[in-house]
Amino acid sequence: MTPLDSISKDAIRAATAEFVSRCWNARTYGAEAAKYQERLISLFGPPERGGWYDFAPDPTPKRVLKLQGYVFEELERVLGSAGIEIEKPRHAARYEVDGTIDTPTGPILIEIKTGTTAADVYCGVGQLVVYPTVLPDLNNHRKLLLLPGVPHQALVDALEGLDVELHSYGITRGRRSAKVRFSQALLRRCGMSDKQMRALH
Repeated sequence: MTPLDSISKDAIRAATAEFVSRCWNARTYGAEAAKYQERLISLFGPPERGGWYDFAPDPTPKRVLKLQGYVFEELERVLGSAGIEIEKPRHAARYEVDGTIDTPTGPILIEIKTGTTAADVYCGVGQLVVYPTVLPDLNNHRKLLLLPGVPHQALVDALEGLDVELHSYGITRGRRSAKVRFSQALLRRCGMSDKQMRALH
């Protein structure tokens, strides 16, 4: 730390203070480095690793309720009662959008998803971004993502930054079909008046 022979008291004090300062910095750096490492893990996650896993497909046929079809059918029915048409443009390569609507404030492009997971949001946003590039007539359409609920707040914030409108619907699954309910905000966005919405009930 410091020699004690043939050295002034002031030099001993200065050397001791320097040693204590370095020890403090070492301890502090170690603690901060640990916190920083935790932050890296929480922000970026661990690296991906290759390898194998076992997959045993279920050979039993399963019936799957086509929820998205019920959502589209009900939206088409409700808007149709107000004279509003929902169209489904399709590319020659068979890329087909979920729906477009000409509203008083401009056309909108709708992508329907039946889940609220991050994967649903990623997929929906990707489709909303890609469709106008393969169907140039959609270039001026506002993008609207329709989900059966609200995803994580971080995803909601991200959608605002991407200029994607988020709307939700309610759905009740039955044994043979599903019932769908749309919010007034969505129906109003699609061009329905309050009077037309009241006539639904």
